Amino acid sequence: MANILLVEDEVSVRLALELQLSAHGEVYAADDREEWEELRQELLRTDTPLDLAVIDLCLPGVAGFDFDAGFAIIEQVGREHGNPPVIVITVRNDKDAWDRALGCPAVHYFVTKGWRADELKEAVTRSLAGDAVGLTLRGQIEGVDENLTYGR
Repeated sequence: MANILLVEDEVSVRLALELQLSAHGEVYAADDREEWEELRQELLRTDTPLDLAVIDLCLPGVAGFDFDAGFAIIEQVGREHGNPPVIVITVRNDKDAWDRALGCPAVHYFVTKGWRADELKEAVTRSLAGDAVGLTLRGQIEGVDENLTYGR
């Protein structure tokens, strides 16, 4: 069974993701940066490897939602857990978010919220299998074609 990190602040989305991801392994979930820090310390203390990370880019912070929070977690996970594949989930559907995700070598998928269950299942299955499948996204992104796939 795989060890899967999930960082998502919306309760209903997190619960749905936990249910879907649990079919693939043990899910370690956090809902904000503070909870992530606690979970991070526990994962390091127990030397728990991560096989996949599913991370929301926009997380609540002191001054509202912080777009950089998700990227900071992606960098920490990479440094501390050997760059497991990352699936980015986000409500942000703009070219800036897309371009920043492209700059993270561990990001395998970029999925805007409102995804279909079969899309996420494929992303998880392929990422856990080690397929370098690239980035996919659905939805209208300003400056990016709909249903664009970018292969690494």
